Amino acid sequence: MKSIHLQDFPQWSEWPARLLGRTEWKTPNRTVEKIDSEYDKDKYLSCLTFLDARSQAATPEDVKRFEFGAAPDTPICVSLGNDLYELPLQEARARYYALLIENLSPAIQAARSVVELGAGYGYNLWLLRERFKDKAFAGGEYSENATKVGETLLQGGRDPR
Repeated sequence: MKSIHLQDFPQWSEWPARLLGRTEWKTPNRTVEKIDSEYDKDKYLSCLTFLDARSQAATPEDVKRFEFGAAPDTPICVSLGNDLYELPLQEARARYYALLIENLSPAIQAARSVVELGAGYGYNLWLLRERFKDKAFAGGEYSENATKVGETLLQGGRDPR
């Protein structure tokens, strides 16, 4: 883990230039059509096409790696507390999901079921179910292609169509 100085952050992100007004940036208008295009017709259709092209079963982790589109050892900038660090993508992801599980664990342990709205293809639910096998899990998702990816993964990685 390599420390990143704040003055070096602009090489990792466009946000400092945007926030300082050095780069023009406009908030995109988030219409139903834009959301449908960005998620259903782009992101999740791409994941579904990835599953269709495979000759063997896939796991949610396989789809998540495809979705990131970068090698596990690709360096990325992350914040840990008030500091910035360079970490390999896979390590950053592991830390993120450990934090998710740590923060949700008390509520999940006290519940009988877990529901995630905007669940995508169910990666978070899959991850949590591995840890909390005695709980019921359900997800809701707007994107038809995301739900097809989730159904495909539940069918053992092959598209049931």
